[in-house]
Amino acid sequence: MALLERNGPAGLRARAVAEAAGTSTSAIYELFGGKGGLVRSIHEAGFEQLETELQELTSSNDPADDVRELFRVVRRFARRHPHLFEVMFSRPFEEFEPAADDSASARSLFDVVVGRVTRWLDHAESPADAVDVSRVLISASRGLISEDAMPVLGSTPVSRDRRWDLTFDALLAGISRPQLEGE
Repeated sequence: MALLERNGPAGLRARAVAEAAGTSTSAIYELFGGKGGLVRSIHEAGFEQLETELQELTSSNDPADDVRELFRVVRRFARRHPHLFEVMFSRPFEEFEPAADDSASARSLFDVVVGRVTRWLDHAESPADAVDVSRVLISASRGLISEDAMPVLGSTPVSRDRRWDLTFDALLAGISRPQLEGE
């Protein structure tokens, strides 16, 4: 994982991993079954790390702010581990396509998000579906994280933070507003 963070996906080659680990390329293939297995292991470890960070969050008296904070943690994780985040949420390696059993940690992470969103929706007395809202917020955060990394979201940390907050404030306000008759 250190090699991935240092050199990006292009630098993650079996030979380079073996050299960094002080072993042979054949040992990498024996342990992981090839590059796809190595990437699978990194993918799973990334989700486990992010889930651990999210599990450490505490709840406040403001469920909406708790949702905002959850996605701030995801953003900070992505900033600290941009290449790992790419492996988790993009497909930079043709040798690896996550299978159903590869996503147990991703499902567990999703459950954390849905739990926070459910608490917020209940508090807001919103009829919105927690799973739908969770998927929308995850998609929005991934888009913002991508824009932040380029940095298309803004040229300064202050402008990027302001636009991040603006997006989440608008989403949460729109989702939690009462539906009008006939909408």
